Amino acid sequence: ASERPEDLAARLLDLREEDGAAAAIEALASAQADHPQLGALRARLAFVATANAQPDVMALRAALEANPSDAAARHALAAHHALAGDYGTALAEWLELMRRERKFGDDAGRRALLQAFEVLGEQDPLVTQYRRRMASLLH
Repeated sequence: ASERPEDLAARLLDLREEDGAAAAIEALASAQADHPQLGALRARLAFVATANAQPDVMALRAALEANPSDAAARHALAAHHALAGDYGTALAEWLELMRRERKFGDDAGRRALLQAFEVLGEQDPLVTQYRRRMASLLH
């Protein structure tokens, strides 16, 4: 039996195979534009792209320690945390990025938070907690 496109995409994302995953996600989208997993798969693809662009986690940590205002390092490190399944840390970093520098990467902090919410699902307590923090930051 051949693999379902959403399973193929998820497996390629786990392997951080950006191009293959992107192709699998697009195939899924053209077959079923309203597929319930599309949003989460696209969000994970964005995290993979960000992490793959800056793969050296130790260097990112060092850069951020040397300069806490390094928005690019904070964003990449958060993506690595998300891909490792540590969404608590990832959300905290993206919220901090949003707090420090809204302009970075066309509001990358806020957009990444929304993508993470999509992956985690509305029932996740982290989503409830960070939606509140995000709202209080915005207003």
